[in-house]
This record gives sequence, C-alpha cells and structure tokens, in this order.
Amino acid sequence: MSIKNAILDFAGLRTAVQSLGAEHKRLIAEIETLKRRREDTAAQPVAKADLIGAVNKLVDDHAANYREALAERLRNIGAQTENIENGLVASPRSWQNKLLGIVPGIHRVPDTDYPQSTALMLLFGDAIKATLRREVEALDLCEGLPLAQRRVELKRLDKEISGAEEQLAKLRAEASDSGIFLDQERLP
Repeated sequence: MSIKNAILDFAGLRTAVQSLGAEHKRLIAEIETLKRRREDTAAQPVAKADLIGAVNKLVDDHAANYREALAERLRNIGAQTENIENGLVASPRSWQNKLLGIVPGIHRVPDTDYPQSTALMLLFGDAIKATLRREVEALDLCEGLPLAQRRVELKRLDKEISGAEEQLAKLRAEASDSGIFLDQERLP
C-alpha cells in the first residue's frame, strides 16, 4: 500500500469518526431534550377537571366514612320507643346532636372521632360538591394536561428516552469494539 493511499484512508477515517461524533452528540442532545420535556410535563399544574374530581372524591370519602356512624345513631334513636312515640320532640336538642352530630362550638361529632365536616359532607355532599366545583371553575389557574393524558404523555416520553438511550449505548459499544472511544468532552 502506498503512502498516497494511506493518506486517503485517513481522510475517510476522519470523516467516519466525525460522522460518528456528530451522531453521538445528536443522541445526547435528543435525550436531554426529551428529559426536559418529561420534567416539564410532570411538573405541569393540575387541570381544573382533575382538581374538581379530587375535591369530589374527598367529599365522597368523608361522607362514606361517616355513613356507618350515622346508621348506628339512627338505630339507637329507633331503639328507643319513647323517641318515636313523641315524634322525636321530647328532647330535640339531644336527638338532633346525636343524629346530625352538629353542635355549635364543638368540632367533633359527639361520642365519635369524626369531625363535624364528615356529617356535613354526608348530609349536604351534592351541594358542597356543586359549590366547590363553581369555586374551582372561577379560579384563574394555569392548567396543565389532564392527569390521564399526562400519564400517557409521560409513558410515551419514557419510551422515547429509553429508545434513545439504547441507541446511544449501542453506538458507544460499536465504536468501542472498533477502537473508537466516544468521550463527550473530546469528540471530533
């Protein structure tokens, strides 16, 4: 092989190494862009619809927690014949407190560990949810993607990141097998 052919081979080698380096940089930039997009998507503020859904669930959960306590109170009131015979008027304050669990100045339902708000959420849940919905809708919020859509987008981004990282690892392994070690700081 002549010196002239060797010089030409070095020029081709240099072009191949530069192409390899450019692809390496492109993959690194793509991974960083995808990771930033993923972070931005994950950090988006909640959508109003999701906030309303969470508030409704909170009201429903509190109401469900108190439902059994209320049923027990109703059974106790019903077990006392004099309450029924007198039309629950014999001591209205007493049965009202026991039934509704709402006593001014006291923050817990009497004889239970339940906050009074749980009784209110059971008794007036639909009205509470409607009011909270109107309040959320009136808020001036910067909304992000709805949570269901956000989960799909995050999954898609995770798949793209994983694919790009696999391509980068494959590129580095193939380069290394050829005696070329890709170092981000010293790329041609």
